[in-house]
Amino acid sequence: MIASARRSASWIAAVLFAALSSSCGENAPAPEEPQRQLPEIKPTHRHMELLAKPGREISFEANEIHFRHGLGNRVLLKFYEGDFAELERLATIYRGGMLTASGIEKLGPFYWSFIEDMIVDNQGVDMRAPGLIAAWKVQFPQSPTPYIATAFMYEEVARRMERGGDPPVGLARKQRFRDEALLSLTQNWNLVRIDPYAHGMKMRLIGNGAVSKETWEEAFEQARREHPGRFVIYFEAANSAPKANDSLLDAAASSERIAGMLAEAMGEDGDIGYARTWWAASGRYYGKLLFERRMVNWARIRNGFHGIIETYPEPWNVNNFARFSCMVGDAPKLRYLAPAVRQYPDDTVWSHEIREYCLLSADAQIEEIPTEPQSAEGVASPARRLF
Repeated sequence: MIASARRSASWIAAVLFAALSSSCGENAPAPEEPQRQLPEIKPTHRHMELLAKPGREISFEANEIHFRHGLGNRVLLKFYEGDFAELERLATIYRGGMLTASGIEKLGPFYWSFIEDMIVDNQGVDMRAPGLIAAWKVQFPQSPTPYIATAFMYEEVARRMERGGDPPVGLARKQRFRDEALLSLTQNWNLVRIDPYAHGMKMRLIGNGAVSKETWEEAFEQARREHPGRFVIYFEAANSAPKANDSLLDAAASSERIAGMLAEAMGEDGDIGYARTWWAASGRYYGKLLFERRMVNWARIRNGFHGIIETYPEPWNVNNFARFSCMVGDAPKLRYLAPAVRQYPDDTVWSHEIREYCLLSADAQIEEIPTEPQSAEGVASPARRLF
């Protein structure tokens, strides 16, 4: 009876995934490596500077997304209060490469604060922001931070216009915002170049068509030379490289090249850099397809994710590892991660529906999540949209 129930559960899981899983190409998942011990997954953050005062730290449990939201709120509050000294304190600490509990540079969420709805939309920048930026520059004339924050604001306006399907009449406005963003950096380049996010933003702007005397490759090479191994350089490169959005093959070749560069820069931790770069590339439309169609070195990415969660055992990391495992059809690895995912599910990583269907494969003890689902008419299932 028990064996029969297990067979039924396995059959049901296979049928459900045949109808609901994403297209994954012809390659089977990489062979399972020797079983590893899963570290204790727990949402922790040991350096909560955003609530601290100089010389004092406050520590408490917070997951990755909560930290980002907390930091964003803190940065916006201090910006609109005109407390530029506090913003400079945070930026200076983070510029040295301080990481979040998940292993991401804190300087990223700091700058992302300046692209929130409170400051920008698809029409422009909050009318209060230019005056505050000007005051910031006067108070800290040798700081690169306000110039980079300005570039983030203007580029975000252009991105939102693009995402909203702005009509051709808006092309000139979009171009103007990106040109203004690039000018904020290049006119003060000797000042801002100490910050890797200035380089990353410059690459993004050039890749998106901002008028520049430099080529994208020249900007990338300078960034690698001046800030070797900094994640943002390679993450921005993976998403802004020329031709990366032209076709799936071009996107795969571009991501592979850039992931290999970060892996080389990180030495024995190369697989971690390799995995993180592909992870960053997955934020782009083609990135998801690259995983679904197995146009990745999954064994290497999987090894890199193991390194990530061993050093940063944060729920956000383990949920992403599980999501990608499901996307490429690696049921044994999903089964390995399932207990931690069930204990700390993260709806910011994947929806409850997708997560439950993926975890079902682990419960059913199947070896590979079914791929290339077809309807009775021979048409691929629309369920690929789940990812």
